[in-house]
Amino acid sequence: MNPEPFLNCKGTKITSTTVTSFQKYLGIKVGVMSNSGFISDNLEKKLHNVTKAPLSPQQRLYALNIHLIPSLLHHLTFMSTTKKFLKSIDLRIRAAVRGWLKIPKGVPNSFFYTKVITSASA
Repeated sequence: MNPEPFLNCKGTKITSTTVTSFQKYLGIKVGVMSNSGFISDNLEKKLHNVTKAPLSPQQRLYALNIHLIPSLLHHLTFMSTTKKFLKSIDLRIRAAVRGWLKIPKGVPNSFFYTKVITSASA
């Protein structure tokens, strides 16, 4: 790859990028290569922050569903992921939720995916 700039935009030379470099756009690191390490680190940091915050379990679940998971979806949508990587993310999130809600180890994983009843008449 030739690192010399060859494009001009209104008199400004646009430099080429390397395979490992990235740009930050709207708070999201965007680059040529997918960066699963960034997602793993970002997930761990955010889960830790939610765990350490003085929140009720319901507030933690709200933060997870409304803020934390959507913040990862852009990266996960546009990078090539493996089944193993997605499973590791799922396991980390489920472990955090088990800790927040103090769910015993004997409760099956299907508990996490059951429909939430929102009214007493259901």
